[in-house]
Amino acid sequence: MATARALRDVPAGPDEIAPVSAPPHVRVPPPPADLDVRFGPGSLLWEYIGDVRVLLVLGHALLIQTAHPVIGAGVGDHSVFREDPWGRLERSLMPIVDLVYNEDPVAVGTWIRNRHVTIKGTRPDGVAYHSLHPEAYWLVLATGFDALVQQRAKYGRPLSTAEIAGAYREFRGLWLLVGLREEQVPETVEEFWRVYHRLLDERLVRTTTVDDVFTTIRNVPPPPELAKLPGAGALWPLARPLISRVLLNQMRWQMRPADRERLGVSWSATDEAAARSIATVVRTVFRVVPRPLRWVRPARQGHRREGTLLRASRSGG
Repeated sequence: MATARALRDVPAGPDEIAPVSAPPHVRVPPPPADLDVRFGPGSLLWEYIGDVRVLLVLGHALLIQTAHPVIGAGVGDHSVFREDPWGRLERSLMPIVDLVYNEDPVAVGTWIRNRHVTIKGTRPDGVAYHSLHPEAYWLVLATGFDALVQQRAKYGRPLSTAEIAGAYREFRGLWLLVGLREEQVPETVEEFWRVYHRLLDERLVRTTTVDDVFTTIRNVPPPPELAKLPGAGALWPLARPLISRVLLNQMRWQMRPADRERLGVSWSATDEAAARSIATVVRTVFRVVPRPLRWVRPARQGHRREGTLLRASRSGG
């Protein structure tokens, strides 16, 4: 009951947040009939959310999600991330990116909500769970905004205070598309961070699925496109230890110190120096990466459709 009580004095937020032992609320309403949310050229999400560097922050988002007991149980029971981490990554990322770049975002939002209806089961402690439990569903969506801010702060030109507030206003529309109600979405970005961080402080635990995330990254297979290249089968076992160390280092770096302590994740000055060096390399490389190569597939398709694939980026890096 701690999280439910603690969040009552915070304006808006994941309203109806229930303790994880409560019967799950499985109905996520459709967006309001008069909702007109489109993220075309000129919007912040159009410019940033489809950047391929988002792949560097998704591990942290998954880690935070699976440290919530409901999400950890659902991912542990229903996800194939252990056997197919790259496929799981694509299936998790692309629908959210598609909300921004698709010509019919309402249809995409409906598909995302429906996709979660059948994800349910029983946790190891015998408590029933459902992926549309309001607190868990809210947290999954909230980690997306955190990921965008971190992607820019660490691997590109950091967003200004005004840009963060603007991106949050756009994210509010995105969340309504996937079924959050107006009263569940904090009005300002400052209120959002208060709700989000309090939820992390009071709910995260080291679930068995968190351990599985670390194990999967340590043993990560080659990405499917890379696996098709001649010699990849022989070379990947040699490259994997370094790639895994880089991915784990960046994921741990993106965690708040309180979350590292809570989940028993080690961190040192040497780790910090390595993380900053890796991020510097990424930023340097992306200064010369051609714009068409900066986008994941739905973003590339959207930019091509709107004629913005080659247009100079507002990000500058």
